[in-house]
Amino acid sequence: MVLSYDGGLMTVDAESGEVLGTAEHEGFLRLNNAGDGRHVLVSDGDLFRLFDSGLVDQGHGDHSHYYEQAPALTDTVLDAPEAAHVVVHEGKTALFADGSGGIRILDSAAFSDGAVEDSEMEEHTTEAPTTGSPCR
Repeated sequence: MVLSYDGGLMTVDAESGEVLGTAEHEGFLRLNNAGDGRHVLVSDGDLFRLFDSGLVDQGHGDHSHYYEQAPALTDTVLDAPEAAHVVVHEGKTALFADGSGGIRILDSAAFSDGAVEDSEMEEHTTEAPTTGSPCR
């Protein structure tokens, strides 16, 4: 489990309750499923930050091998004025920027390497930004 708290992020083993790692970071941090089973998108002001939970699932056809590594914030950040909601559906992940009305859509698997390229995203814009949304 990845939890946000005043001052950062914490990754906890859901079975034992053991704290696996923390990442210090100031500000109100909203956590969003990135859709790949490993990463979390962190809404952080005017950015989406990519957090690696450290859970690695390597599929081998009829079975998988599971590994763990240290959870951490990655260097991947996506500009998004008033970074807000993330929706995952049928293998796609949509990121919404409330301040600009911008929407980015990409395959959820794009996060699996811990980086996102501009060429992996479709860009869309709504007619009007939703600045001041009560959801923030």
